[in-house]
Amino acid sequence: MLRFLALGFALLGLVAPVYAQKVDGLYEARLLVPDQSAAARSDAAQQGLQQVLVKVSGQRATLQNPRVLTALAKADVYVSQFGYATLGRDEWTPEISSSTRWLNLSFEPTAISRILKEAGIPLWGENRPTVLVWLASDMGQGRRVVFSNQSQDPALTALKNSAQERGVPLLFPIMDLDDQQALPLENLWGLFSDVISKGSERYSPDAILAGRIYPTADKRFSGHWKLIFQGQEQVVSFEALPLSDAMAMATDLAAGTLAASFSIKSGAGASSGAVLEVAGVNSLENYGRFTRYLDGLAIVKRYEVRRVDQDRITVYVQLAAGTEQFAQTLKLDKKLSFVSTDEQGTQHYTWKP
Repeated sequence: MLRFLALGFALLGLVAPVYAQKVDGLYEARLLVPDQSAAARSDAAQQGLQQVLVKVSGQRATLQNPRVLTALAKADVYVSQFGYATLGRDEWTPEISSSTRWLNLSFEPTAISRILKEAGIPLWGENRPTVLVWLASDMGQGRRVVFSNQSQDPALTALKNSAQERGVPLLFPIMDLDDQQALPLENLWGLFSDVISKGSERYSPDAILAGRIYPTADKRFSGHWKLIFQGQEQVVSFEALPLSDAMAMATDLAAGTLAASFSIKSGAGASSGAVLEVAGVNSLENYGRFTRYLDGLAIVKRYEVRRVDQDRITVYVQLAAGTEQFAQTLKLDKKLSFVSTDEQGTQHYTWKP
């Protein structure tokens, strides 16, 4: 059914609204190991814990923290589950031995949160901003292309893999006639911010990542990335990098910037509370969805339902950060639409499950 709906939107030249996404797999890692020995698993656990800590914090600098370095030295104790999987036929290369396997690792979320809290590092929750990616590539002989959500190219594969490692939800344009007219290739290649922002309006993204790449010698790439977020711009350039490194620069830029805005740092000094009156919670099913939604917000330390009146519910939320950051967090997925704040300070919202 969803495929038919997506096709309908495309045929009509419309795009469904884009909201923040809940990122799965934040506490999981997948690595190649040469065999199934305990030594190989222990080495992989350290690498996996590094990946998870960077995903959950949003910052590579996390790995330099003394408390984190202590945890990495005994990474095995934080593994809650592991399993092996064989490589697919297309994953084998002559350099890989027949004993090589994928090792799937899961780490204990509460333990990861404790490490970051003790290290004084903010936690970036599962609900994360969606980043719209416009990527133009010089294919040689004067031919340039803009990748769509259906493109099959090593650059897109590398970018998606890197985004998964950093826990950044990506969205790619349809590149239909509307997109081509709204953002001509030459304007994207020039990284003209105003045109890029205007051409992205149909997708309503939380952030925009625009890039141009072109091949150099020895299968390396040069180019530029520009991140547009909350009216601010950041640009990074790269020269003669392997494709995976060039794509990692993009996800590093996006993850670092977004995590700085949405991460929650534990500490009594930053905490606060708010009383919400929410309209639209008009059934037991909706009530369940609403409370599960609050449970899933990293910024909500606890909540207390104070009153239920027909289709309205009044709830007190204790926050791990200030009310401004709480409001910013709610804007991400648009499930709670702000209406007003009354004289008593109660914030009125409408629930949109």
